[in-house]
Amino acid sequence: MEKTNKSGLATAGLVLGIVGVCTSFIPIVNNISFIMGILSAIFGIISLVKKTGKGKAITAIILGILAITIIINLQQELSNSIETVNKELDKAVGNSTEEVLKNDVEVLLGSFEVEKGEYFTDTKLTVKVTNKMNEKKSFSINIEAINEINADENLKNNALQKMKDVKKKKKRQKQCRRKQMMSLMKIARNKKYKSYTERIKK
Repeated sequence: MEKTNKSGLATAGLVLGIVGVCTSFIPIVNNISFIMGILSAIFGIISLVKKTGKGKAITAIILGILAITIIINLQQELSNSIETVNKELDKAVGNSTEEVLKNDVEVLLGSFEVEKGEYFTDTKLTVKVTNKMNEKKSFSINIEAINEINADENLKNNALQKMKDVKKKKKRQKQCRRKQMMSLMKIARNKKYKSYTERIKK
């Protein structure tokens, strides 16, 4: 009876190993296959230690380890492919501009030329774009030109805003100090009043 139970454990490990290997290629389902692979290896080791169903036990161990290895590799490849797709989407949307300029494309700006005519003013900016990658790719590059007057105005506005923020902070600090002084004065008055009332009672 014991031999049949022990050999049954080896058979169970073998079946779990076969099912685990067969279903290890199916996404989501292979999470259960991973558990099957572990159980298959455990049952095989137990049967091998107890020296019952040696051939089945060795096969169960091999199949269990094989199922686990296949699932780990597939999960790794899946996570890498998802990460690659996310990076490509970020590049397409424009969320990784610094990375694109560092690794994929080189943008060199030439001199900004202005030609004033009688009625219109023509401007020209030479831009050289070089693809650093071996494969062909298309890039959409937007360049904004800000004149010095607008830049100076932006700097002034930022400085004024900072000054306003500093003034607000100082006002708040003064208000907090006043409140603290008022509360301290109230406490002192209350103490004096209590001591005065105690003296009268005595």
